[in-house]
Amino acid sequence: MTREEKILLFESNSRYFSETKILEKDEKLYSEGDNCINLYYLKEGRINLFKNINHKKTYMWSALGPEIVGVTSFYNDNLLYSLSSIAAAPCVIFQIKVTDFKTIIESDSTLMTILFADLCKRIKFIHHQTQVYIHGSSKQKLINALLNKNIKSVLFIDGISIQEISDMSGVSIRYSLKILNELCERGLIRIINKIIFIKDPSGLKIVSKLKY
Repeated sequence: MTREEKILLFESNSRYFSETKILEKDEKLYSEGDNCINLYYLKEGRINLFKNINHKKTYMWSALGPEIVGVTSFYNDNLLYSLSSIAAAPCVIFQIKVTDFKTIIESDSTLMTILFADLCKRIKFIHHQTQVYIHGSSKQKLINALLNKNIKSVLFIDGISIQEISDMSGVSIRYSLKILNELCERGLIRIINKIIFIKDPSGLKIVSKLKY
């Protein structure tokens, strides 16, 4: 399904959108452990989602518009947000009440199928992220963040800041710079004005020794 088709599908249910939000970069949407009262249709922008592991904010994945944010929490028995969400870029978001979201998926089988497929991929990805964080080296954590499929287009076209990749990987700025300089010397990435661009994703996978 193309981006345009997803937008048309999501917005065919716009009568259930209760509020429009404009988030600026670094603005929080919701926090892990909060009551899951609303889900959010992210039309434009990018949201990074984090989980608290061993008392440390750990990057899990990125939502790129168009996408529904909060679906994983919707299926939690306790209806609490399982992740924290922070805007990684300016975002246009439409709020959907949980009760209305139930109505949407019960009446729109196509949307429900897409959301279930996305949810399965997301759970698998979050499991991978958790394993890398617990068992991976600093280099593996940083390369894993660079290879995040959800932001691949961003890394190839717009790049990503050293600070953000440090936050996403959980690796300190000082050690991130050391690893990034090594990757630059190998010709795997390039850095222009503190912005990182991927040159060789296959080479990064080999260096990381991670299984995807």
